[in-house]
Amino acid sequence: ANVPGRLVLRAISTGLSRANAERLAGMYRAVLDSMAAGPDGDAQATVVAEAERTQILQDWNDTEVEWE
Repeated sequence: ANVPGRLVLRAISTGLSRANAERLAGMYRAVLDSMAAGPDGDAQATVVAEAERTQILQDWNDTEVEWE
């Protein structure tokens, strides 16, 4: 539904759990709040907590493959 002054996110439950949809919406909110706070806000820093950022960058991004 189109709601003036609001951002509405929809998710298909077969592709995204409710918990993850709410988490994603929270990330959008944090980025938008950072942008609204002023040009010096760091939107990237507000999206992912430091522990989760480390997990993403170090653990999940470990895709190096040895080529023969």
